[in-house]
Amino acid sequence: MHLKPELCAAILESPRVYRWNYITEYRSAFISKPSTYFELLSPKTWNGEPHVVMISGGVHSSACYLVTPDGRPGWAHAFLREGYRVVLVDWPGVGRSGYVAPEELGRDLIVDGIGQVLEEIGTPSIVMTHSMAGAFGWKLIEHRANLIQKLVAIVPAPPGNMAIRLGKLIGGDSRLKTIEMASGLLALHLDRVMYPDKEFQRRKLVGSSRRFPNRAFESYYRSLLGISG
Repeated sequence: MHLKPELCAAILESPRVYRWNYITEYRSAFISKPSTYFELLSPKTWNGEPHVVMISGGVHSSACYLVTPDGRPGWAHAFLREGYRVVLVDWPGVGRSGYVAPEELGRDLIVDGIGQVLEEIGTPSIVMTHSMAGAFGWKLIEHRANLIQKLVAIVPAPPGNMAIRLGKLIGGDSRLKTIEMASGLLALHLDRVMYPDKEFQRRKLVGSSRRFPNRAFESYYRSLLGISG
């Protein structure tokens, strides 16, 4: 395998080695229907608290909780070091869960897949959602409340009946909707996977943040996933 010179330079500029010596178990599994991939990471010393189930926002997989855009350990490691057992979930139709046709992929299917992961765990969990996944968290509370001890929602999308706050519909038909959002106009094709352009994603996902490692934006952008309408 041959790497581009600029990529080699970026790798050699600030080499980092992290040892995960606080993890004793790292395994993956699938829910078969709907296909839902998840990983279980266990610490050397369990603190006795419930599992922390991390659900990523849109255009990401749960891998975003393992490593930051510039290569540092992600939030999963912070919880593991404190003795929590961590479960990372890819939505149905996203990442390692595999493809689902856009016309079949919807909120209820996604919530069902994540709910079955909670059932697989078997005891009430701390569920952490981010951004778009916030809407799934509210629905999980409705349908799987017995399997959720706490819901931690980080800059969450609101419940479906409040989604008008996220943007303004300015035109479209049964296949295409044009949405005006704070980060710009978004053409939402309901019959295929969409890939917002780089500058839209910069405005939407990074904005004016002073904490985001801007030098790593290009590699971060290349890691983003498409999202079904």
